[in-house]
Amino acid sequence: MNAHNDLDTATNERAAKHFHTLRAQLAMHGHVLHRTESKDGAITYYCHKWGLVRHFQNLDAVDAFLTQVGGVDHA
Repeated sequence: MNAHNDLDTATNERAAKHFHTLRAQLAMHGHVLHRTESKDGAITYYCHKWGLVRHFQNLDAVDAFLTQVGGVDHA
């Protein structure tokens, strides 16, 4: 079952589950994924490996990056 289409999980929990799934999959490729915590609700993501950092506006962009580095395509 797709992490961001799991209808048995509350909406806010689905996003967290999707983030942690992407974090684990990127870790298998040597990348470390983080997310910002913002009081205004705007969360951004960044991933780093070998001192290089890449910023993402949403989990869809992180998903695309995972595919680019050889991970599983969730689309």
